Amino acid sequence: MHPVLAAEAASEHTIQPRENRRALRQMARRVAIFGAVEDGPQFHAALHDLSRRGLRVRSDTNIACGQSVTIDADVSADLQPLTCRVVRVQLIEAGGRNLFEYGLQIDEASREHGHRWFLYFCYGGITRHPPPEV
Repeated sequence: MHPVLAAEAASEHTIQPRENRRALRQMARRVAIFGAVEDGPQFHAALHDLSRRGLRVRSDTNIACGQSVTIDADVSADLQPLTCRVVRVQLIEAGGRNLFEYGLQIDEASREHGHRWFLYFCYGGITRHPPPEV
């Protein structure tokens, strides 16, 4: 074995890697979703990816960072609306036009619904557990 490799293998690592994200982000099916700004306009957006705690969407509507928004899926999805806060805004060019890309953090009150959104748009359905027997 090369001496540098042997020394590396014998050394004790003092820096431990750590995961900064608490929720795994997955690519989602590209679907149209609907939104409404708190005390403001309604808008259409495209879902790009999501985790159990947040989602990334693109829209041509300009929304300020820090705003509260309500996000809703198509009625056929049978999902509850999510209340979110805009935590990131970026202007991007896609398909020859300017769009806004938003990072949305799901509010604590909507986290359970966020998990259902994650299962539906990443894995194609919601797992429904039978009610516990008493």
